[in-house]
Amino acid sequence: MSKPKSETEIIIRCHPALKPYIPEPKLSEVFFPDWFKEAKSNVQSDLIGAEAIRTIKHCPPVIDAYRHGFMMPLLADLIIKDGYITWNWDIPNLPEEFYIRSPISFHEPAQLAGFPIKMKENLAIKFMNLWSLQPPDGWSLIFTHPFNRPDLPFHSLTGKVDCDLFHSGLVHFPAIWIDDDFEGILQAGTPVVQVIPVPRVDLKLTLKSMSEKEQQETKTVQSQLSKDSGQYRKNYRA
Repeated sequence: MSKPKSETEIIIRCHPALKPYIPEPKLSEVFFPDWFKEAKSNVQSDLIGAEAIRTIKHCPPVIDAYRHGFMMPLLADLIIKDGYITWNWDIPNLPEEFYIRSPISFHEPAQLAGFPIKMKENLAIKFMNLWSLQPPDGWSLIFTHPFNRPDLPFHSLTGKVDCDLFHSGLVHFPAIWIDDDFEGILQAGTPVVQVIPVPRVDLKLTLKSMSEKEQQETKTVQSQLSKDSGQYRKNYRA
């Protein structure tokens, strides 16, 4: 049952001298990973007598997660070889107070002491950003690792910033390098974080027992899904 969709505007700015030199943030829907686009729609399952089953490519919640929000890009090509990260990045000189010469920076590993994730030689990095972000008043932005992207050689940490108030500042993105074997070029424009706008409202949880009517409604939905796996997409997806 499709519902009318409203629009939330995020104003994204950068220094005019830099705009021709850096990749632009884009809606998440243009960043479907290659492995997902190339995945088969149906495969045979040995667990159920070699019958054909639909794959993750048909899963609306996964597809909608890929499409949600927008992506912030890697500013320049990173060359990873023999344990070193290098780059060639020719951008204009700017006033010192605005100046960022490197597309990445590094965190002191001790800052992540105890963080339960595999790290390559304790390599904690920070993806630098030259775009300011302004959501509507009363909205924050959640920055997180791109949804369902275990193929990326890094893992970005999740954070929330009140960018309606901090819209003149630049948010940078801490991450951990996790792929010990990666060598090659991590291309400029690679999504380094997925950004989810959220309204700043208090959350209240109300726990109840289902009424008889609600039990019957749930039973009906579950019955529909058991007969037709496309019921969510056809009748319940906004």
